[in-house]
Amino acid sequence: MEIFSSLKQTVYQLVCGNQVTAVITQTGELFIWGSNVNGLIVKFMKSWSNNPVKVKLPGPVQQIAFGRGHAMVRLADGKIFMLGEK
Repeated sequence: MEIFSSLKQTVYQLVCGNQVTAVITQTGELFIWGSNVNGLIVKFMKSWSNNPVKVKLPGPVQQIAFGRGHAMVRLADGKIFMLGEK
């Protein structure tokens, strides 16, 4: 798939939510694209991204789960972060 080949990394996990998709790479980087209505991807960005956007977090990502307007992210060290609507 074109969108994954543009990452130039091996995808470890693929997760789909409501109008949003995320991948975690084998190195623990998180990329999200799709709807940004609730600031899920990054704040101060347009409401939609057709291309993967790297989400900067303080460590490697191990898991992500989407809820309604938010996502919960677990880092390799066990810390939990919430993205999006709070």
